[in-house]
Amino acid sequence: MLIPTLLYIVAFVLVIDLTTEEATCQPIEYWLKDLQVYIEEKKILLEGGWLSDNLITAVQRLLKDSYPHIGGLQPPILGETLTFEVRRGKFVKVLNVYGSHWITISNLLCSSGVVAVCDSKPDCTLSNQTKRQIVSILMTDEEAINIQIVKVQAQMGTSDCGLFSLAFAT
Repeated sequence: MLIPTLLYIVAFVLVIDLTTEEATCQPIEYWLKDLQVYIEEKKILLEGGWLSDNLITAVQRLLKDSYPHIGGLQPPILGETLTFEVRRGKFVKVLNVYGSHWITISNLLCSSGVVAVCDSKPDCTLSNQTKRQIVSILMTDEEAINIQIVKVQAQMGTSDCGLFSLAFAT
């Protein structure tokens, strides 16, 4: 007879107080468990802080559930290793660039071989790493990709880019 076993996984975070150098383990508390969004990230939203990749991923999961036929809605961390799931067809994707800025790329309203870039910082230029991220998600038979910078509303604050990028993705 098989006896059912319950496996509980408890996540902890190691907190180090830099003034006393004391370390403690504290349980991670979820705000939205199904999306794996933590209480600390709720504070970021409420206080207007910079959005983490975890928050960006959570919103992209919601978008993917609503629009399963649209590609590209994958964790932004995959951009660091250029390991996005490549899919033919239309996509929208929020990318982390320069390690501290969010932009949105898409080919939803574009002709073949064209990718639109929506950046709430109008003076930003695309780095080679950003161009590599764009190429890594796009599967095309085209010999070249035309990257079109779309004029969009500019952010006013220093940490608004995540919210703008998510708005552009919708």
